[in-house]
Parts: sequence; C-alpha cells; structure tokens
Amino acid sequence: MSGVKLAIRYGYVPCKLGLCGPKDKERKKIINRFLNGEKKLKGRIKKILKEFKGAYPYYQLIARSNKITDSLNQKVVEAYWLGNPLLDKVKVSDFKKMMAKEFLPLGKVPEARIKKLPKKAISLHNFHVLAIGSVTGRFQETKKGLDFCRISWGKINNIFPNKIEVIRQPLQFSKKIILGKAEKKIISWNRNILPEIKKGDWVSIHWNTAIEILNKEKLKNIIKYNQKTLVAINKK
Repeated sequence: MSGVKLAIRYGYVPCKLGLCGPKDKERKKIINRFLNGEKKLKGRIKKILKEFKGAYPYYQLIARSNKITDSLNQKVVEAYWLGNPLLDKVKVSDFKKMMAKEFLPLGKVPEARIKKLPKKAISLHNFHVLAIGSVTGRFQETKKGLDFCRISWGKINNIFPNKIEVIRQPLQFSKKIILGKAEKKIISWNRNILPEIKKGDWVSIHWNTAIEILNKEKLKNIIKYNQKTLVAINKK
C-alpha cells in the first residue's frame, strides 16, 4: 500500500467527524472517491493531506531525520501511525523545533508543553495524542476521546455486516496511563478502508474503526513503540 493511501486511511474517520483535515464537503468527497479506488486522484489527495495540520508535519520530520525525500513514503507514514525504527532517528531537539514552527502558530498548543517535552519523546501519533493534544482545538480531550483518538490494536473475534468484534486493551487513567485488561469491543468496519478481513486477524483501530491488518512485524512495532510512549509520558 502506498504511503498516500495509508495516510488517508488513518485520517479518514477523524476528517469525516470534522476533527482534522479539510472541512469542506467537496474535498471530503474526493477522499471518499480515492478510497473507492479512483487512483487518478492521488495527486489531489497529496495536496489534501497537507491540510492535516497534526499529522503532516510529523511525516516531514520523520522523513528529514531519515534522509528520505518523500514525506509520504510508506515507511514514513507507517512510522507515525504505528511506529517503526525510523522513529529512532528523530532527535528530540528536532521534534521541539518542529512543534515550535508548525504548532505554536496555530495557537492551541502551549509553549510550556513543548519546553517540557519528555527526554524520551517519540514522534508517534499516540505520543502526540497523550502528551501534546489537539493542534486545532477541534477535538475535546476527554479520557474516552483520547482512547478513541490513539491507535489501538485488537484481534478479530467476530465479523458482522458493518461491524467487527475485537479483543483489545483500553487505556486506563489513574496516577499513570496504562493499558487495561483485554476486553471485547464492537468497532466499525468500512470496506472502503479495509476490504477484506478474517477472524483471527490483528487490526489497527482509529476512532473506533478498523484501519489495516497488522502482520507480525507491524504488530510487534505498535506494541513496542506504544510501550515507549507510555514510559515517556508517565515519567515526564
């Protein structure tokens, strides 16, 4: 799968909910058409992805840090959403510079939050959700909302017409943020995003929707880099 398609898959549901990305109906229609298979729209989708003010600067940061010229390279996009070794090359000092340049002008991320960035901060979506928060102010950071906005992962237990039942670990909030005991959860299944699934597959989940099937490597990475995220934010 191309990085462009992967990026739009992960951005689709929050964009549809009006939480990020373009607000106008026309560009949302273009996203739908692209997910429906209109490959000729790829150029327009690349431009639309720049309107995802939270995600796109991370693609640029990860690409620069790894000397990759294409910010929408598949491995770059995967690194931001799921985690992979590209994140290990991103310096925290560069992370801070990116946030100061890209997020401060938007007026929703306090400068103090950037200055207090944990030493082990990583440029992963889940770290951003839990440690930095909304850059546009279009998302209410409730405990339930944070669990919806982060990327989680679950094993398919049952399949229904437009829903699937997964077994996943929710976030738990006390003195520390941790992963709770695995439990069954019904989530949405959009065939335009994820055409084929089967019982026993592991899938990534964003905003209560299955996004992609996780092979062994991706599953290992999402667990590894989310553990790093929890360590970083709980020690800040």
